[in-house]
Amino acid sequence: MPDADDHAWLRQGSTSSTDVEKSYDGWAPTYNKTLAEWCYRAPEEAARML
Repeated sequence: MPDADDHAWLRQGSTSSTDVEKSYDGWAPTYNKTLAEWCYRAPEEAARML
């Protein structure tokens, strides 16, 4: 698995559910912080629209 800190695995598009699960499990501790740093607002905007 690529270095979880650089999130390169997101670009690789794995179809292995085991690999994807491991990647997200490793990212979980900093997931919210990372998305905030990326200014990623899609989930918040979608929830607001509901």
